[in-house]
Amino acid sequence: MDASSLLARELGKRQTHACHMPEGVARKLTLEGVLSGHGGCVNRVAWNEDGSMLASASDDCQVILWHYPDIGRVPLALHTQHQANLFGVQFLPHHNNTRIVSGAMDYTVQLHELEAGAFAIKPKYRSSSSSRGGSSSGMRRHPPAPQMHRVVPR
Repeated sequence: MDASSLLARELGKRQTHACHMPEGVARKLTLEGVLSGHGGCVNRVAWNEDGSMLASASDDCQVILWHYPDIGRVPLALHTQHQANLFGVQFLPHHNNTRIVSGAMDYTVQLHELEAGAFAIKPKYRSSSSSRGGSSSGMRRHPPAPQMHRVVPR
């Protein structure tokens, strides 16, 4: 971005943005729904392999699992053991939606292993961290705990 564009952005002047798809396709897009449930800003979203679930990661240290296309179905929240804002979330491929990875500003990456089935209630945790407080192997086990709950929209 050149200096004049940066100055215009900082002064609040309207910018034109390049469209990364044909303009005719972009004009056909509509808002299908709004998903409410996080207590902080959402920093990352990720779809599962077949597009039936969406995981969202937030400053509230939760991952919320949303059903699609049934967005009216009550989503479930995974309370991670992160101590800072989440900036990464991803379903692990080829695990039937039972493993989700999250990463946060607390220098840890956590692997959440959910029991098979439609969003089990008892996830197991494995966490990897940098040299800040991690074990010598870089992995530490968190005890299984009931961490899933239904999300009540705000």
